[in-house]
Amino acid sequence: MAVCILVVDDNADIVRLIERILIKQGHEVLAFESPLAALAAMKKGNIDLAILDIDMPEMDGLTLAAEMKKANIPFIFLSAFIDSDCVTKVEMSGAIELLLKPVRQAQLILSVTKALEKSKNRRD
Repeated sequence: MAVCILVVDDNADIVRLIERILIKQGHEVLAFESPLAALAAMKKGNIDLAILDIDMPEMDGLTLAAEMKKANIPFIFLSAFIDSDCVTKVEMSGAIELLLKPVRQAQLILSVTKALEKSKNRRD
């Protein structure tokens, strides 16, 4: 069964790029530009991993990540701007990783693979 990855970013181009990369890797992808829509989808289904933008207008990624954490869904953050404050918040959130946008395909694939392995090891 394919792994299901939730992708949330308010930038439609980023969402489509990540979605294409992950589908090519054989993953099922639920992609949203709205964190509120993503939250509703998360509550309905089996999500194996989430990739979340930190800075979104309806709800920031840290708030959405807190909901993922409650549901035991591991998550990776994306950000166009990374400073020490951002890194600290990401580390405190329990994120697996923080990727700089625009994300490179090789880095995304590596990060997703590592995150899924880490998540699988926790369940075993």
